[in-house]
Amino acid sequence: MAPARREDLGKFSGATAQLASTSSRIWMWALLNSAGSFFRGFDAEGNGSGKGDPKLDEMTSALLKEFDQQKAFSLAHDVQRREAEMAYAGMFPGGASSFRLGWPAVGNFGVYRQDRWFKKVFMDETKAPLKKA
Repeated sequence: MAPARREDLGKFSGATAQLASTSSRIWMWALLNSAGSFFRGFDAEGNGSGKGDPKLDEMTSALLKEFDQQKAFSLAHDVQRREAEMAYAGMFPGGASSFRLGWPAVGNFGVYRQDRWFKKVFMDETKAPLKKA
């Protein structure tokens, strides 16, 4: 029996969870590797088997193992080129992976640096909607 996953559309009993991360490396692996929790079943042969792309499996696994930041950037670019060449996970025209809103008064909202989201947000009372007229 195949492992139960959320993509099985309720055709299993029990509970399931999936990996979610702000790390680009983990996100690429989760989406494009056949063992990833966001993998949706494309295949390199284009025959509908949904078993994935062995080359992307290899590339995304190597990306997770790389500790040198510049080498990791290079590997991530290679992964992006392969996905673009094969067009497995393209978005619907005009689509987006996410959309976030924040008040101007919330400092550090959505600030991103070196594979980490800043966790220290603060309220700036000099900005709207907190600023007194």
